[in-house]
Amino acid sequence: MSNYFKQYGDYVPLIKEEISNETRFIIVIPVHHEPDLIRTLNSLSKCEQPGSAVEVICYINAGEQQSSEIKNHNLNTYNNVLNWKENAPDFLSIHPILNNELKKKHAGVGLARRKGMDEAAWRLQNKNGVIICLDADCEVAPNYLNVIQETFTENPTLKSASVYFEHSLDETESIEIREGIILYELFLRYYVEGLKKCQYPFPFHTIGSCMIVRSDVYLAQGGMNKRKAGEDFYFMHKLFPLGDFKEINGTCVYPSARVSDRVPFGTGKAIGQWLNRDKDLQMAYNFEIFDELKKLFDNSKSLLQEGVSVLNSLEKATIDYLNEIKFENALQEIKANVADEKQAIKRYYRYWDGLRLLKLVHYLRDKRFSDQPLIKSASEMMGLPEMNAESLLIHYRQIQKKQP
Repeated sequence: MSNYFKQYGDYVPLIKEEISNETRFIIVIPVHHEPDLIRTLNSLSKCEQPGSAVEVICYINAGEQQSSEIKNHNLNTYNNVLNWKENAPDFLSIHPILNNELKKKHAGVGLARRKGMDEAAWRLQNKNGVIICLDADCEVAPNYLNVIQETFTENPTLKSASVYFEHSLDETESIEIREGIILYELFLRYYVEGLKKCQYPFPFHTIGSCMIVRSDVYLAQGGMNKRKAGEDFYFMHKLFPLGDFKEINGTCVYPSARVSDRVPFGTGKAIGQWLNRDKDLQMAYNFEIFDELKKLFDNSKSLLQEGVSVLNSLEKATIDYLNEIKFENALQEIKANVADEKQAIKRYYRYWDGLRLLKLVHYLRDKRFSDQPLIKSASEMMGLPEMNAESLLIHYRQIQKKQP
């Protein structure tokens, strides 16, 4: 901890109140120009009373360059939370923080999440505590707090986790938004199933409102990045290779199906593009891409022993991409810096992080396997007859929720 916080010089805590001795879990919510944070807090307040106290840090933020309208909205949100706090249940300790002057260069969800998580880690020092991420447009199941606490109590070596999610479909503003969010969530689940199909070792969702990490692990990994979008994707792919990761499927986070322009990509942005006809959510990666990727992970041992020559069945486009990224050199470097085969395999999987793999997926889409209708791809992957998108989404939800 001391090494991590040296970057701040003398770290000045943002919250003055002492943390309770019984508190081991802190929820961090980044809040930027949000319409209804109170709804999220109400949802948390309706949770079954957990075994120990829980803190909630609401990091209400804006960039220094942003409009007075946004900053005034944030100020109103801050005051609303202070008022709500007066009647919060005893097991929830609410801490709103207002910062409307984040430096323009980094202002965004990554920095806001980092500020809140850093404060949580500071407060949890010497407690082996757990930082739970949530977003200000979410609701949670009544057993949310209990299931998370039980999971980490029963698994003392657990480093990180992700909570099962389902977008709220019944409260969408229009038929078009409902259709868009069904397709968008189906695509997310289809991609994860594709990663499983190709034997990728980290086939998990990377949803910011579902991330959980132990505070000491958070610090050891250098904290949250400052990316203005996709911060969750990058952070989770730092955690996966550490092992001791768990998908918590016994409860649920319900992200909103709203339109939003708060970040350059993600759910809200995709739905907005769908409504404006700028993005066709009915199309998705050809499922044959995952058959191609499978060769990279089925043959990992042979690859490390003999090089890319063993992959004689690869498509030309895949070979071209591997040549572009100097894959053969990477294999040689991996072998030169490990003591045994087990370490080599582990390092090989680290090499294929989520971003590098996604770049290959996009390359194959552009050069060899054109997008297919999502329903066709998602049905073929599961060996199902084609059905409507909502029925297919329900099928994917059931599969992923049941998995340990």
